[in-house]
Amino acid sequence: MSHHTIEIRGGVAGDQPSLNAVMRSASLAVESGEVLRLLLAEPQHLEVDISLLERGQVVVATVEGEPAGFASYLVGGRDEAELDGMFVDPKYWRRGLGRLMFGAVERELMSRNAIGIRVAAGASAVDFYKAVGFVIIGEQRTALGPVVPVMRKALRAVPH
Repeated sequence: MSHHTIEIRGGVAGDQPSLNAVMRSASLAVESGEVLRLLLAEPQHLEVDISLLERGQVVVATVEGEPAGFASYLVGGRDEAELDGMFVDPKYWRRGLGRLMFGAVERELMSRNAIGIRVAAGASAVDFYKAVGFVIIGEQRTALGPVVPVMRKALRAVPH
């Protein structure tokens, strides 16, 4: 991908339609069975939460200026954050965009003094999350039904 211009930036409200398209293509590429049926029947599950964009809690990866992926996060209690979602357009899979986006999220959370980040990981993402330092700490049922691993990564807050 070295010949493509990749940029990691904060998401803005105007990104929502293109990020929804990224989320849809990534989700439909990995899901099957009942989850796929529900996603197609209830398309609101494939929409980026506009409030996260408005609060600056979305990181966007662009390739040649076009959104190719994004990661959204929630800053919960003072110390713990949650990775709300991370999606990469399938045509850019396995090219390092996820790692770049997660690095940007991690730096932002550390600057906010978060001490950890959690994620409910879909089966197709567990190996990625392990590779960037997450460990499985339990499991939970998702809004769409399946039980998935809950993973956590400790963060070291940046001293002020």
